[in-house]
Amino acid sequence: MNCKGFTLLEVIIALVVLAAAVVSFGAAYNMYVNAQYRQELYQDVYITVLSLKNAIEVKKLIDEPEGSGELNGFSYSYSSKQVKTAHNYIYPDFPIPGGNIGPFELTLYQVDCSLIKGKWKREFSFYVTQSKGNQAPQKGF
Repeated sequence: MNCKGFTLLEVIIALVVLAAAVVSFGAAYNMYVNAQYRQELYQDVYITVLSLKNAIEVKKLIDEPEGSGELNGFSYSYSSKQVKTAHNYIYPDFPIPGGNIGPFELTLYQVDCSLIKGKWKREFSFYVTQSKGNQAPQKGF
């Protein structure tokens, strides 16, 4: 008998190979889409963190130690605490070009922030130094 068609076994093996190829392609495509989403998310996070850091640095943390809001589609909250305060004095008897004259105060703050977007949440910390003062020196009694 001379048959020129495929047997049932050959057709089943061909379908199994084709199904394996389709499943592999689907998994690879799914990994690509997830990686692209994560890349875009991390780019948005990076830009948002830099913007948030700049916005917090210009605030007077002594008056506004905590805050929250929304920025670039992320919900954020921050809290700051004083780490150390130092008093520096430069008097007019010893002028330094471009330096401060009189008493002033430097304060180091630790700022803890959290970003939330949907189920995604990240926390980070950074330090901010702020100064206060630059008044004329106090005269003795």
